[in-house]
Amino acid sequence: MAMLLSALASCGGGGSSHSSSASTAANALPITVDGSFSTINVPFVSVTVCIPGTTTCQTIDHVLVDTGSWGLRLINNGSLNGLPAVTNNGMALAECAQFADGFTWGSVRYADIKLAGEVALHAAIQIIGDQPGGAASVPADCSSTGFNENTAARLGANGILGVGLFANDCDACIIDPAINC
Repeated sequence: MAMLLSALASCGGGGSSHSSSASTAANALPITVDGSFSTINVPFVSVTVCIPGTTTCQTIDHVLVDTGSWGLRLINNGSLNGLPAVTNNGMALAECAQFADGFTWGSVRYADIKLAGEVALHAAIQIIGDQPGGAASVPADCSSTGFNENTAARLGANGILGVGLFANDCDACIIDPAINC
């Protein structure tokens, strides 16, 4: 993560496209800062996700690097549906992520995640916009924080790679119960 943050610090400037190779280490992830999705000065990376235990993979570009969230969330592009669903008692799980200006909602699925030569096996990720188990709508307690950001155009990226300080979204709640996650 230190290399990632070092690379983030070295990118800057106006609205032009810039890729940084702050390190030539095998585990350094290239970052692109460009004007995609009508935004400027936003760090993006490419993330490869695979059906667990297979070589059936897809690389998703323009995934936003976010230091204020955790985990991997990808916009449902139709080709990620082959990832196995995370279930509890036979029911498909979903996740709501709330941000200052809106929310994402979607199923939770397993994937092998490849980033800069490193692999996270059988990790749970959110597929934004994928309705879990046939759910027809977003729950009201999720949608109460602004705009539905379940498309690349609304989100401003093809996904979010959260590199926050905690291992899980709820760790802040465990440390300080006054935080409403």
